[in-house]
Amino acid sequence: DKANGAKSPADKQKQNENARAMFKTAAEVFSRLAPRFPSHELAGKTLVLSGQCYMRAGELAKAMNKNPDEYAKAGLVFDAAIRQITGDNELAAEAMYWRGDTFMKLRDYPGAYRQFKKLTWDYRKRYWQVYWLFPPYPPQIAGHRHLCRFYLAFDLQNRN
Repeated sequence: DKANGAKSPADKQKQNENARAMFKTAAEVFSRLAPRFPSHELAGKTLVLSGQCYMRAGELAKAMNKNPDEYAKAGLVFDAAIRQITGDNELAAEAMYWRGDTFMKLRDYPGAYRQFKKLTWDYRKRYWQVYWLFPPYPPQIAGHRHLCRFYLAFDLQNRN
């Protein structure tokens, strides 16, 4: 957010690059904790945090008109989190939500649909499932998510 107060475009660019580097470093550190301490109660949470840091780094890269390769890394981390998290349903639902969001950022709309649909079926009463159904969408991606929701609603209607 400091970049918004930068005086020149070069300052803003430099601040965004520094922030991106810090998010990538945080993501790498968080992603190393779960394999190192797999039985720790926060192991799954560190993977989710790692994926979120990669997502934020990808958003900064996209803002700087660079290739956001961090989205693919975030997807891999969220996949690992979904596999590792067994006891905490809220955390598993959160990881599934962010994995679906990663599919959206990568423009893999069928993958996003499948992930959000699985989230909806597996975690009907969870916050993340409801967040997907009724979120405050940014206008630039609202149409795509509404399309996914339309397909989900159509599929649910046909099952009943």
